[in-house]
Amino acid sequence: MKQPPPCVLIVLQAVLHLLAGRESSIKLKPSRSRQCVSWQSCVTMVKSRSFVASQLKVQQAVDDGKSPKENVKAAKALLDSIEDDSENDKVTMTARGSTSARRSRWMFAVIAYHTAVSEISARFSGIFCNRPFPQGLTQYTLTMKTVGP
Repeated sequence: MKQPPPCVLIVLQAVLHLLAGRESSIKLKPSRSRQCVSWQSCVTMVKSRSFVASQLKVQQAVDDGKSPKENVKAAKALLDSIEDDSENDKVTMTARGSTSARRSRWMFAVIAYHTAVSEISARFSGIFCNRPFPQGLTQYTLTMKTVGP
């Protein structure tokens, strides 16, 4: 594909911003900012053997406070530039296949997660002493009850 539809390109550029500094296929300037966010850069990133592993490590990077806010802001600005009102409409608009739809949903989820973690960290700064969970507790279990038919 020479050039994808504009919405697909925007989502891939957002992923590129988010993974800059963690994905080896993304070239950085000496200032650690992205070198280029072109379609060719996105293709190189997606074809990288480490691309999926880099995506899977994003949550841990957010939890550890190692996800640069500038990268998340740049990714969010790109996603916000998609012309539609709701997140669901934007995902539908960018969905040119199941992979595109999943990647769009993943980007919105990562940005929402980063926002929530940042707000919680700011509000409770110092309480956990840089540990998101009390000692010995590594995860919480969420039980959901279905209501209605």
